[in-house]
Parts: sequence; structure tokens; C-alpha cells
Amino acid sequence: MKKYLSLLLLLLLLLPSVMASLEVDDVRGYVNNERVTDINKDGGDFDVEQGDSIDLVVRIKNAANTTIQAKIVGTIKDIDDNADIVKTQDFFDIEANNDRSKTLTFSIPTDARRDEYDLELKATNSSGDSIKIVGYNVIVETQVSDDTSSSISSINKISDIVGNLTASCRLIADTTNTCFGYVETSKNCQNELSTVKEERGTYKAQSEECSQTKAELERQKVSLENDKSNMISLSQCNNQTATAVINTRNESDDKFNQTLLMLGGAALIYWYYNKRKKEKSSTASSYESDYFSKS
Repeated sequence: MKKYLSLLLLLLLLLPSVMASLEVDDVRGYVNNERVTDINKDGGDFDVEQGDSIDLVVRIKNAANTTIQAKIVGTIKDIDDNADIVKTQDFFDIEANNDRSKTLTFSIPTDARRDEYDLELKATNSSGDSIKIVGYNVIVETQVSDDTSSSISSINKISDIVGNLTASCRLIADTTNTCFGYVETSKNCQNELSTVKEERGTYKAQSEECSQTKAELERQKVSLENDKSNMISLSQCNNQTATAVINTRNESDDKFNQTLLMLGGAALIYWYYNKRKKEKSSTASSYESDYFSKS
């Protein structure tokens, strides 16, 4: 009896350390295999349409020195005719000082109402104690065209079949940790590749913008060089100014000389006119003297 009590006490002492050793290290969200950057381990929004699929990739880290089991459950509330959609990854081992990722896949019903639904993600340890509970928003928009609803329904059925097959494959993979480790490594590589592609697109856009800016600067440089070549030098400007001053001075001298000549000519004409006038006056006086002396 004392032995059982000792074991029970030991388990109670170890339980808090087990809970503290597990943590949700990362959560990534996907809609139709496209990553949703707004989703993380603290929450976020899924913008979906009827018939879309949602993937939650949850990574749990074990900081303890022993293997610990964990379980994750995802629930979209009231979305399927007011019923919940629940997806579970049952208890799985996480080796000491390691981490492990699991995926929860949800299919949005084709007749889901246009509304906002709550998605709850809950991670627990082997004792059923919660490691973390995260809430997400699933915002369902009505599809643009109703003509494609039948096609989407067929696709969803196929997706459900594929999902069931995937679940079966995952159950098989779970039986062999080594095999599942390769699968999880592949998923992590795909996630990292997706991130690299996004960063590559950003760098490419920045490179194109830089090239456009460089081309514009080159064009402005050529324009300035053309303007510079069309401009005259300082010595040419001084020569042209001196030439203009000399021409202006010569024109002024010519006009002054012409004015003097005109004034001289006018004075000469005036002198000649007065001279003739005096001569006529003298002749008239002599005629008058002769006339009056004879009479």
C-alpha cells in the first residue's frame, strides 16, 4: 500500500514538470494549400468560401529529457447545420528535447451559411491537461457563381475521400516514428520552400523597382549632359558681350556723327539763307535811293 502511495505521490510531483515541458511552438494555416500569413500560434483569421479546405499545422516542442505524449483537437463550431466539425490527432509521442508537427484538416461544407465561425485549437498532454487553447475566426463568404456549386460538391467529395485516405496513411505512418519523421521533415521543407518563394517574390519586386529607378536616373543624366553641351562657355559669353558692347558703341557714334552732319548742314543752309536775304535787302535799298534821287 505504501508503495502505491509513493508512486502516486511521485506522479503528482512529475505532472507539473511534464506540463511545463510541452509547449505549442508554432502554428501555420493553409486554405486550399495556400499559406495564410495571418495565422500563428496566438490566433488569426481564415477567409474561406464554401467547399474550401483548411489545414492547421501544429508543432509541439518537448523540452523534457523523456518522451511525452500529446494530443491536439480542432473544432469549428456550429458550421455544419449548427453542428460542430471536430478533427483530432490522438495521442502521439514526442521524443525528449525534440518537436513534432501534426496537421488538422477541415472541409468547409458547401451549404455553409455566410457567417463568422469560431475555430478552437486545443493541445493536451497524456494526462488530459491543457497545454494551450487558441481561438481562430473562420469567415465564410458565399461563392460568386452558383453554377459551379455542383462541381465544387464533387470536388469536396473527392477531397473527403482523399482526406480519408490521408488519415489512413497518417495512421500507418504513426506506427513507424522513423517513417513519420521523414514525412514531417518533408512538410517542414515544403513550408520553408513556400516562405523562400514569398521572400524571392519580394526581392524580385524590389529589384525591378531598383532597375526602373536606375534607368530614370540614367535618362536624367543624359538629359543634363545634353543641356550642358548646348550651353556656351564663360569666355564665349564674355566675347559675345564685348562684341555687343562694341557694336552698340559704333552704332551710337554713327548716329552722333549723322546728327552733327545734319546740324552742320542746317547751319550752313541757315547762313546761306541769311546772306541771300541781306544781299536782296541791300539791292532794294540802292534802287530806292537811285529812284528818289532822280525824282
